[in-house]
Amino acid sequence: PASPTNDPPAVAYAPPARAPVKPPIATKNLEPAKLMGLTYDDTEAVAGKPAEMREEPPATVWRYQTDDCVIDVFFYMDLATKQFRAVAYDVKPAKKTADAQRICAQLAKPRT
Repeated sequence: PASPTNDPPAVAYAPPARAPVKPPIATKNLEPAKLMGLTYDDTEAVAGKPAEMREEPPATVWRYQTDDCVIDVFFYMDLATKQFRAVAYDVKPAKKTADAQRICAQLAKPRT
């Protein structure tokens, strides 16, 4: 007969749960001009979490992806407050369609 062993019991491995993917923010709801001057926290409160964040010293760039456009928001350190603030943005079409180009061109213009 087989003798008992002191091996630990086998444990089934389950991959870590993935966070739900947030759908793109509708282009009409994200106006990059309204983000100018906002801090990280304020920008996230208005626009949600970015799809991507990257460092381009001295800037930090947050990328938002909509169905039609890619929007990069550039944050730089405000030396008076020691907080990063959105000071520039770039809007590019996510698709090579006339509609996407038109929508992104409109989005790139500050609204009054």
